[in-house]
Amino acid sequence: MCGICGIAFNDHGIEADENRIQTMMEMLAHRGPDEEGLIIKPGAALGFRRLSIIDLETGNQPFSNEDGSIFTVCNGEIYNYKELRSRLAGMGHRFRSRSDSEVIVHLYEEYGLDFVKHLQGMFAIALWDSKKRELLLARDRFGIKPLHYAVTGEGILFGSEQKAILVDPSVERDIDGAAMESLFSFGFVTGDQTLFRGVRRVPPAALMRFSRGQISRETYWQLDLGREPDSSEQRMTERDWVQMVRESLAESVKSHLMSDVPVAAWLSPGIDSSAIVTTMRRLGHMPAETFSLRCDDPSADEIAGNPVLSSFPGFKDIPNKLVTLKRSDLNLMGEAVWHGEEPFTSATEIASMILSRACGGDYKVVLTGEGSDEVFGGYSWYRAQKVLTPFLPIPHFLREIMIKWPGFRNSHPGAAGFLSVPDRNVGLSHFQAMLGCPTYHREKHLLFSSGMLEVIQNGEPADLERDHVIAGKSGFRSFQACDMNYRLSNVITHHLDRSSMSRGLEARVPFLDHVFVERCARIPDHLKLKMMREKHILREAMKGDLPAEILRRRKRPMGAPFAKWLRGDLPEVVSDSLSSDSLSAAGYFNPLEVQRYLREHQTGRVNHGRILTGIIGIQVWDRVIRKM
Repeated sequence: MCGICGIAFNDHGIEADENRIQTMMEMLAHRGPDEEGLIIKPGAALGFRRLSIIDLETGNQPFSNEDGSIFTVCNGEIYNYKELRSRLAGMGHRFRSRSDSEVIVHLYEEYGLDFVKHLQGMFAIALWDSKKRELLLARDRFGIKPLHYAVTGEGILFGSEQKAILVDPSVERDIDGAAMESLFSFGFVTGDQTLFRGVRRVPPAALMRFSRGQISRETYWQLDLGREPDSSEQRMTERDWVQMVRESLAESVKSHLMSDVPVAAWLSPGIDSSAIVTTMRRLGHMPAETFSLRCDDPSADEIAGNPVLSSFPGFKDIPNKLVTLKRSDLNLMGEAVWHGEEPFTSATEIASMILSRACGGDYKVVLTGEGSDEVFGGYSWYRAQKVLTPFLPIPHFLREIMIKWPGFRNSHPGAAGFLSVPDRNVGLSHFQAMLGCPTYHREKHLLFSSGMLEVIQNGEPADLERDHVIAGKSGFRSFQACDMNYRLSNVITHHLDRSSMSRGLEARVPFLDHVFVERCARIPDHLKLKMMREKHILREAMKGDLPAEILRRRKRPMGAPFAKWLRGDLPEVVSDSLSSDSLSAAGYFNPLEVQRYLREHQTGRVNHGRILTGIIGIQVWDRVIRKM
């Protein structure tokens, strides 16, 4: 919907310089190309860039309450705003627009800090209470919308993206060593960290308060994956759960169709996006257009041999546009890192950007299938842990011998990582070992320069208090806790928001409506992963709505075949990033070891695709973000 930014001062008598806030807002112009808004008061300033979707005429922010003592800016959508507005109007509150975001200030007046618990949607909120001289920052339950902040000597700066904060010279740019390590250890930066020690993320489901130089944080919601089923749930049959999923998904999709502009959809050959599109159609809201991504490399083409829903008889009325990902798109790495602000050890950000480019030119809203794999356990590692968990009672030294079997590490790096963890209770360590870079886990002491190693050793580990083994529950539940509380906001919604908003496109995720997720969390594990059939309950819920062929398909992740592309002729952005001169100049990595990784990878001796992708990403990040 937009981008937000601003500042609050320790000294409440200070007023922000307008040019300073305007500069922050300009860094977010791609998120909100339609309008801008700004409010400057003693002690604080709020900035806003708007993507007009609801209330096109009078919906520009910031919004205030009736007496002008409370101001707010919000990035996102409040899907239950009509019910909230009706309730608040009945309490005597007056509204000046039809915008969903205006309910926030009045909810705060009525419920104080509990206002955020009444919101159903995706959002990043900044609210200034001029009477209390207090700034509130809040983020939705799954981190669908981003929000960053930096505490400086004069106060706190915040923004939808790091760039809006980094333009301010008061923000330090020292590297966060623990964040650098987590990038390679997990494949992404963890917790509330960023690669900058001075910039942090507001965590999902968090409410932060800043007043008189003091900052505090509380979690206002947490998904309970460890609860025992109540008596009514114990009596539910598979058919009952199927009906619940079907009805609840329809409710969520209906709420996510709220818009004053046309709504499109992304459509892959798999069940997730197909379920969203067919539910839209069933509700009488045919998507304005659907967009499907294919790849010019047949081995990585998700659509090759797997036609999308619009290709089947009975569904040809669904308008569809094919978008092609090409090897030359590797040259978009700089743009992808600029918008993503943090590199990853996969190349999904480029694929998402190509899809957003095609869609964002004509549409402002798109519905997607992200979140289903977290809710229903659709990733390959859920099946893998089910197979591997029975081996954990074997003494660790024997498991170490097993994984040294010739070729096992290269053929099954995730399984080798899982079995190498000493703990017999499936938890975060197993999740990390299965998803991280295999090369890094074995050779991290070789990868970095001596200076970077020192920074890493002095780094403070990420706050992972939301990630834990669920006592007495299956490995499936523990992996789901890690996915939902951890990887979801740092990878899935991060990619989705940055790639879509780079083109002024709002991506909505019906599978991540928190009411829907809470209901699905009650479903027994064996109905999500039944035998080895992932997302069994969703497939059953979509019977009759989707072709049998789509219902049978296993998940194929969207992304670029980066590892394969790195075995051919390298485009300039890649070859330059991996050159000894560039590596030495940046100072993060050991050039000799990186060159060895590249040689081994290009000869096919070892697949170093993930670690090389991370190295390239950091090299590009250093140039386009750190030194911007």
